[in-house]
Amino acid sequence: MKYRRKPLEVDVFKVSEYEYDSFLMFGHFSNPPWWLEDATAERQIYSKGRSIYIESLNIAMQVFNGDYIVRETDGNLYRCRPSIFEETYEKVEKVKGKWLFVHPLQNDDPGAYICSICQYGNWDIKPTDKECPHCGAEMDVNDSPEDMEKYDNG
Repeated sequence: MKYRRKPLEVDVFKVSEYEYDSFLMFGHFSNPPWWLEDATAERQIYSKGRSIYIESLNIAMQVFNGDYIVRETDGNLYRCRPSIFEETYEKVEKVKGKWLFVHPLQNDDPGAYICSICQYGNWDIKPTDKECPHCGAEMDVNDSPEDMEKYDNG
C-alpha cells in the first residue's frame, strides 16, 4: 500500500549566516516572524556555546547555518536541512489583506491601522506598508487613508 503526504501549510524561517551570527551574539534573530520571537522568549530556541538549539517534543535539535526552522500547524518547531526542505516544500502564495483604520479613542490620539487578516496593529504601521509584520499578509496599499475601510472599535 502507498500513501501520499497531505498538503500542509507551515511557517518557515531560513537561518542565514547573518541570522545565525545575530542569534549567537544577541540571543535573538534580527528579523524573525512573531512565532519565532515567542519561541525565543519561551526558550524553545536557545544558544549553548557556539550552537543554536530548538527544544521540541522534549528533544533538542541543533540548528545549523542554512537550515530552515519550520513551525507546523500544531505549533511544534523543528529544523530542516535545505536539501530536504527543497524536496518537501513549495512556496505558498501570500494571503492578501488590507489595512483598516482604527478611530482614535481620545481626541489627541492619531488612531492606528490594523491588519484585516490577523487584526494585528500598532502605532508604527503606516497605510503604505506592503506587508503585515505579524502574519505576513500582502497588503493592498492602493487606498488612500481617507478611502480605507474603518474598523469599529466600539
